[in-house]
Amino acid sequence: MQREIGMRGASRGRCIHRSTRGAAVTIDLSSSNGNCVRKSFIPYWLKGIDEYGQARSNTHTRTRTRNARENRIAPFANLASSFSAPIRKGNLRSIRTQSAMEYLMTYGWAILIIAIVLGVLYYLGVFNSATLAPRAQPGSCQVFRPNGAGTSFDIGLEGTCNDELPEYVAQFSSASSSVTIPNSPSLSINGPFTVSLWFSSLNPYTSSISLELFCTRTEGEDTLDIQLHGNDDAYSINGIHGDLGTGSAWLSTSVNYAFNFAQNNWYNVVESFTSNEWSIYLNGVNVASGAYSSNTPSLLGQGSYISLGLEDPGSCGPSGNSGISLANVQVYNTSLSQAEITALYDEGIGGAPIKPQNITGWWPLNGNAQDYSGDLNNGVANSVTYTSAWTSGYTAP
Repeated sequence: MQREIGMRGASRGRCIHRSTRGAAVTIDLSSSNGNCVRKSFIPYWLKGIDEYGQARSNTHTRTRTRNARENRIAPFANLASSFSAPIRKGNLRSIRTQSAMEYLMTYGWAILIIAIVLGVLYYLGVFNSATLAPRAQPGSCQVFRPNGAGTSFDIGLEGTCNDELPEYVAQFSSASSSVTIPNSPSLSINGPFTVSLWFSSLNPYTSSISLELFCTRTEGEDTLDIQLHGNDDAYSINGIHGDLGTGSAWLSTSVNYAFNFAQNNWYNVVESFTSNEWSIYLNGVNVASGAYSSNTPSLLGQGSYISLGLEDPGSCGPSGNSGISLANVQVYNTSLSQAEITALYDEGIGGAPIKPQNITGWWPLNGNAQDYSGDLNNGVANSVTYTSAWTSGYTAP
C-alpha cells in the first residue's frame, strides 16, 4: 500500500514526493541533472541505530538486558548473602540445621529451666488433682447418735459428708510420736470386727522398717497388731504383718501380705476377722486370707488401749522414730463384706463410715485425734504433726 506523506513545489528543482510502503519509506529526490531519483531506506528504529545515527550493537542490547535482570534480582541476592553459604539446593539442609542450632543456643537454657521447674512442681504434687480438690475441715462430718454414746438405734451421719479430702493427716516422725486411745466398753470387742486405715510410709520398703500402724497389745495381751515391715530380717517380709489372738492365746501370728510399698504413696489397708477366718484388703482388693480354729477374736483386752503410729518394740510400747503418716482409722464391730470394703475404699481417704450402725471408733486424724463415731473414744496425740502437704502421693480411687 502506498500513501503520500508530503509534497513540495518543484520550483526549487527537486522532487520531494514521499510515500511509505509497509515499514520502508520511499522518497523521490532530485539529482544534479534535474531528474528525480527514487530511493528507499529503512527507518533508524528498524535498522538498529539510535536516534542520533549511532549503530546499536547486539552487545549493547545484551548489556542493557543483563543490567535490568540484575536490578530485579538484586534484593534476593542481598538476602542470600546474609547466610554463611549461598542458597543452593545442595546445602539447604545445612542452612536449616544451622538455624536450628542457633535457635537452641539462644533459647535452650530457657527451655531447660522451664522443664526443670515443671518437673519439680510435678514432684511436689502441684499438678495432682487432689491438690486443687475441696478440703474437709476437722469435724465437718460425724456420726450422730441421738440416744447417746454406746447406743445403736437411729444412727446416721450429719454435717458435710461428701467424701471430701481431709485438710490434714497425722504424721508420726519423732521419737515419741503416737496417738493413744483409751479402753472403753464400745472398743472391747470379742467377736467379728474390722479395722480400716490409710497409711503412707516416709521411707521405701528397702529401708529397715518395723512400724505399728494399729496395735492393742499395749499390756502384753494376745490381741491385735497391724505392722508395716521393710527390709526386716526378723519377719522376712516387705509389707503387712499382723497377729491376732483371743486376749490369752494367739489365733494366728502370720496375718501377712507381702508387697513392695512405695515411699510417700497412700494405701488403704483393711483387715477383717470372723470367728474362723482373717482377710487383708489392699485398696479394696482381697489380697490375702487365712483360717484359724473356730474361736472368738479379741480387739482389745480389758487392761489394754489402742496405739497408733509407734515403732514396733514387740508390745506397742514407745520406741524411736516411726516415719509414718496415718489417716481415717475406723473400727467396726462386725466383719465387713467384700462389697462393703470395696465401697469404703471407693470413697477415698476422706470417706465416711460405710456402716454407721456398726462403727465403734472413727479417727479421721484431720487436725486432731478426736473420735467422730459418736462413742466419744477420743485419742491423745503425742508429738504428732498434722500436715496439709500430704497429697503428692495420693491417687483418688
